[in-house]
Amino acid sequence: MTLRIGINGFGRIERLVLRTGRPNPDLDFVRINDPGGGAATFTHLLQFDPVYGQWSGGSDDITSTEDAIVVADAQVKLYAWHDNEDGDACRVSELAAKAGIVDA
Repeated sequence: MTLRIGINGFGRIERLVLRTGRPNPDLDFVRINDPGGGAATFTHLLQFDPVYGQWSGGSDDITSTEDAIVVADAQVKLYAWHDNEDGDACRVSELAAKAGIVDA
């Protein structure tokens, strides 16, 4: 069973969660909530992390659309909510927040 994951915030730690979890076929990153930027900015930060270096996802190309980051043809939708009250609406199983990361 695939675990669907939403990330609240997309700072250095949250980008690391996506980088390390992306190769795992049992994890499906479905959305990111961060009111502090747009898809192009977050895509660039994911590709060129100041601490972990350039994206080394192999054949996983990273691009962006107006409201999503696309990693190897899988879309991760972006939201800019200050209040994540609607988090269950898209059927996210787990939420990796700044305070805790899902142990997968």
